[in-house]
Amino acid sequence: MKSNYYLILLTILSLSIPNQIYSQNRFNIAAGAGFPDWLNLGLNYQNDQTQIGVSVGTWPNQKLLSLLGDLKFHFGKESKLSELKPWYFLIGANYTYEDSRTKIFKFTYLTFRIGRNFYISEEVGFEVNLGFAVEINDNTIIKMEQTGPIGGVDVPFLPCFGISIFYAI
Repeated sequence: MKSNYYLILLTILSLSIPNQIYSQNRFNIAAGAGFPDWLNLGLNYQNDQTQIGVSVGTWPNQKLLSLLGDLKFHFGKESKLSELKPWYFLIGANYTYEDSRTKIFKFTYLTFRIGRNFYISEEVGFEVNLGFAVEINDNTIIKMEQTGPIGGVDVPFLPCFGISIFYAI
């Protein structure tokens, strides 16, 4: 229930940003890797210096799914190849499902990152970002008790990072 609250809050925040007459509206598709995004494909919609996006991620040979919705606020000097300013602050919501041999993990995180776009041409570029994730929901199901020296460690904050290549359409 809490994860729905944060998703609704993110949606309201994105809709409350005023549209400007000189807005540059466009979409871009992206492919990347990171944590907790894993190997992912995404779609972003740009309106002026704001982007809203969704992506789906997974990892080879794993029963793993990551869903991410995010909002990027761009700032800094304009690039020579794009009207979109290269630096951004990202706030997002991530849901991760993993079915392992001993547990089924279902986590929801809020992510906060700072990143930068690097343009190769007017349509193509790549981005890197770094930040942290805050766990807001954990619905882990234990399938088999596991014994070991570490035991269960609950970590409410995690580092997060990503790199991706994008193409503006």
